[in-house]
Amino acid sequence: MYDDASPSGVRVLRLIFILLFFVPVASSASVPDLVGYGARATAMVGGVATSARGAAAVYYNPAALVHQNKATVSIGFVHSDFKLEIDGMAHKAPAADALHFGFALPLPFGGFLSERIAIGASFVVPRKSIFMAKVPAPGTLNFPIVETRSQTVSLIAGMGLKLTKHLSIGAGIMALSALEGAIVVSPDPTG
Repeated sequence: MYDDASPSGVRVLRLIFILLFFVPVASSASVPDLVGYGARATAMVGGVATSARGAAAVYYNPAALVHQNKATVSIGFVHSDFKLEIDGMAHKAPAADALHFGFALPLPFGGFLSERIAIGASFVVPRKSIFMAKVPAPGTLNFPIVETRSQTVSLIAGMGLKLTKHLSIGAGIMALSALEGAIVVSPDPTG
């Protein structure tokens, strides 16, 4: 029996795989990431990846857009309060209130492409602000993702393509509002 994976090579691959867990990456979130998109998906705690339809499919599974044969439009409002604690002390964060609306549209091609391509888009707008940036004093404990990213405009777009009766693929993109720049912390002229 031929085996091209030497024991030392397997150990190196395992080490690389373990080290990948310690690579820091930037994290970002929006209202759909924090509380879900749509009433059904939120009630199911996001467990709708295989059954999402309409605008919810744009966020959860763009490939599912092709599994309905009519155009849909959705509009909704989400409200979520956070009960947060840091070292046993209550910590106040703004509520994740947002209006969301979206659509799913099967494209009316004929012939081979009939009922095979669908597109969709969703738009999430926070109720209080378009974007919030909070910069606490150095050393201040906070929840940066929950406190600021719940106040972010989100645009979600997706497309699904049915390959066979039971197999479809999809792709989606999510764009979040962001601030660019830097904050310089230094003593003022008086020290």
